Formats: sequence, C-alpha cells, structure tokens
Amino acid sequence: MANRHRKSLVLRNVKSSVKALTILLLALSVIGIAYANLIGEKKEILIPVTGANKNSWDSKSFWHSPWGKSKVHKGIDIFATRKSLVISPINGLIISAGYSENGGNYVYVLDAKLRTYYFAHLNRQEKSSFSFIKKGQRIGLVGNSGNAISSPPHLHFSIFSLFPIIKNYSRKEKFTWMKMFYLDPVKSFKTT
Repeated sequence: MANRHRKSLVLRNVKSSVKALTILLLALSVIGIAYANLIGEKKEILIPVTGANKNSWDSKSFWHSPWGKSKVHKGIDIFATRKSLVISPINGLIISAGYSENGGNYVYVLDAKLRTYYFAHLNRQEKSSFSFIKKGQRIGLVGNSGNAISSPPHLHFSIFSLFPIIKNYSRKEKFTWMKMFYLDPVKSFKTT
C-alpha cells in the first residue's frame, strides 16, 4: 500500500513538472515572438564585406524565386573581388564553421537578439566553432566555394530569426511561412 502511494506521488510530481515546463516553454515562446517583432529590421549592422556598398548586390534578390534546390533565395549575394575581407556585422558566438556541399566554406554567428547570421561561399573561414567574435572582426575571405563554384566570387549573407516575425508574412509570396523567420539583410545595413 505504501509503495502504491509513493508511486502515485511520484506520478503526480512528474505530471506537475511537465505541466510547469510546458507553461514555461509557452511563455518563453510568446516573449520571444514579441521580442523578435518589436526589434524587427533596424539599420544596425555593418555590411559584412569591406569596401562593399549598395551597388555590390541586387537588393531584389532577397526572397527571389525560383532559386535552385532551396527554391527561394533566403539572403543576398554581395559580390566582391576574390579574397576581399569578410567581417562580422555584429558581436556574437560562432555556433558553426566548416564546409558544406551547398554553402562551401561557411560560418554561422548567433547574436544576443537570437538571430543567426550565415556567411557562405567563403574562400576560407578564419574562425572556428564555439568562439566569440566582435563586430568588425575578420570572419574570412570572399570566394565561390560550394555550389557557387561556377559563379563570380561573392558572399552569400542571410539573417535568420529563431522566432517568427509576423509582419513578414504575406499571402502574395512563395514560402511566406518560412519568410517570417528571415530578415532582409539590406534593410538591416547601417549605410543603406
């Protein structure tokens, strides 16, 4: 009898803990979504290629479709001479740096606003995973690695939000549910 009572208490404690954890996760999600939507796209980040300006990219390429295997272009391509310097536009944590078939030499940086910055097709990356980087520090050099091997040297640059940005939803565009998680880099650059 005491054993059954003990099991019943443990089961109630587990159910109570699961309920509390669920409520906490829901609250954090609501706070995260509200935060992501309040900060939106502000002109606050550096252009990540030294010497680049608004003539270095096609501002209409963000969310352009069709775009190969990925179906839609989730960032912009900043064209520059091979081995131009790529810098971090923000302070953050490098969560991954390496090589992939599509992105070639790449780096992902997470900032304090829970946004991930993706730098792809680098000639080489100069940072390693799980290291901190400051705004303006070197990340690597412009190239055309990965699936951009037949393209002119450029940096593919995209910004991903961990929480959806509701105002980015539009019934008129393709893959619009996904677009809620991406920011247009051009709208975030300080000098544009």
